[in-house]
Amino acid sequence: MRRGIIGLVSVLVALCLASPRMASSAPEASHAPVSKQFVPVSVSFVSDAKAWVLGTIPCGHQTCTSIARTNNRGKTWAHLPAPPAKNPQTIAFANRDDGFVLTGESPTSSSSPRHHKLFVTRNRGKHWSQVSIKGGHPVAVSTNGSQVFVIADPSRGHLKLLSGSVGGKAWRTLGTVDGEGLVAQGNYVYVYPLEVQDEVASRPALDVWNGNTLTSHTLPCTDDWANALAASTPTDLALICAGEPSAGQQLKTAYTSSSAGSGWTEVSKPPANGYVASAAATTSGTFFTGDRNGIVATRDSGSEWKTSAMRYIASGFSYVGFTDPEHGVAIIEPSGPDPILLTNDAGRHWHAVTVR
Repeated sequence: MRRGIIGLVSVLVALCLASPRMASSAPEASHAPVSKQFVPVSVSFVSDAKAWVLGTIPCGHQTCTSIARTNNRGKTWAHLPAPPAKNPQTIAFANRDDGFVLTGESPTSSSSPRHHKLFVTRNRGKHWSQVSIKGGHPVAVSTNGSQVFVIADPSRGHLKLLSGSVGGKAWRTLGTVDGEGLVAQGNYVYVYPLEVQDEVASRPALDVWNGNTLTSHTLPCTDDWANALAASTPTDLALICAGEPSAGQQLKTAYTSSSAGSGWTEVSKPPANGYVASAAATTSGTFFTGDRNGIVATRDSGSEWKTSAMRYIASGFSYVGFTDPEHGVAIIEPSGPDPILLTNDAGRHWHAVTVR
C-alpha cells in the first residue's frame, strides 16, 4: 500500500540558498512528444487548464524523471526538461512561472540517510536549478501561491518547517514539527504525521502555522495506521484516520474542523473497502482515495459516502486533489491503461486523460 502523498515537507534550521548550477539547460520544445511509457507520480494545476505532471519514463535498464505540461486541461501535452535526479516525488507550482520538484527516496530505516533533492524553475519548467538546504534534506514541499514551504530533516534532531520565496530564496525557519504531511492553504500551513508510529503512545500532533506563529494541536486519530488531511479553506479541515490495512479493507473515521485544527468533530465511518492514501476537500464535499479503492466522496457531512471511478478499483489511486470546487484530478496507480482522471463537475463524474 502506498502511504505517502502529495504532497509533504521537511525543514531545516539553517539558511537555504538556491544553487547556481543549472539542472537542465535544454530549451523547451513546445510540441515535443511525451513518451508513451510516461508514468505520472505527482501533478500541479495553477488554473483549471494549465498543469504540470511529474513522472518517470524508461531509460535503459532504469527509470528517469520526466515532466509533461498541458495548457488546455489535458487535450494536448508537451514534454519538458526535468531535473537530473531519480525517484521523483512531488511537483508544486506556485504560479505559471515558478515551480518546485522534489526527488529522492524515503529511508529504509530510522538510521538510513536521506537522499532528497529540491529543484526550482523560474521559467515554467524550461530550466531547473537545485536548491541547497544546509543542515538537512528536504522531504516535503508545498506552496500557497505566494510562498513555498519545506519540511527538512537535519538527520539529528527534530524536523523543521521552512518558508521561502517562490523563487527558492529568502528561506527562514518557522519552527520544529512532528510530521511529513504538508498542506498549505492561504496563510495557513498544516504539518501532520502521514503514519502513526507503533511506539508512539500519545495521539499524533498537528502543527499549524497561521502566518505569524507556529502552534501545535492534537489530532483525534487513535491506534491508526495512516492519516490524510485536506483543507477546503484556510481554517476548514477534513481528516481521514485509517487503521491497519488488511485483505483490501481498512477501518476509517472521518473528522472535520472549522477552527484550524484546534477542535475536531467526528463526521462518520466511511466504507471499510479500500485503503487511504490521499484526501481532498472543497466547500461542497470531502474526498479520499488510495490503493484498491475508487474515489470516495461525501457531500452531506458524512451521512452518505459514494464511490466513483469504480472501474479503477483493481489498481487504485495514489492522489486526489482539486484546483477549485469544480475541477479536480486523480492519479491512478501505475498498473492501469489510463494515468490520470479529471473532473469538471465537482467530482460527480471523472474522465480519463492520457498524458501523451
